[in-house]
Amino acid sequence: MESFETLTFLRGIATVISHPFVAPTRKDRRPRDLALDLHEAADDWFLKRFGVRFRSQSIFVTSLRVVASGYGQQTVRILPLGNYRYCWSRSTSDLLYILKGATVGQVQGLLDAAQYVDVDLAAAHREGHEVMLHCDDYVAIPFENCPDPVSVTTANGAKLIIF
Repeated sequence: MESFETLTFLRGIATVISHPFVAPTRKDRRPRDLALDLHEAADDWFLKRFGVRFRSQSIFVTSLRVVASGYGQQTVRILPLGNYRYCWSRSTSDLLYILKGATVGQVQGLLDAAQYVDVDLAAAHREGHEVMLHCDDYVAIPFENCPDPVSVTTANGAKLIIF
């Protein structure tokens, strides 16, 4: 079974670290690039659908280093500690693409159509999609301490480098 222990998921962080560290997941995350009313409407949708406020009570990870590195000075591998849940869209790599220019009244329909699931972590990894990871605590490991990347070819013939 694929898990965060067997698949490498990354995120960018604001500070540079030299050793792994344990951090709590913020349970009051505010949106960086999404209007607050859309963020809250999406959070309500995730709570109703999955029982978790994935937008405000998760950390965001990806298998793509180029994406993760755009969010901070350093890229780290993330490993959840203890119980965790995750969610991702089969149809888009990032929720921002779905909700950009939307109204609050459109959020439910747009998210219904986005094919969000809480299964098949390997597919999320392979496709490089944003994964919302809900856990109490996680370990962040400096990327330079992680294994070498692997090159894969997607079903449509695109080449991806996965870390």
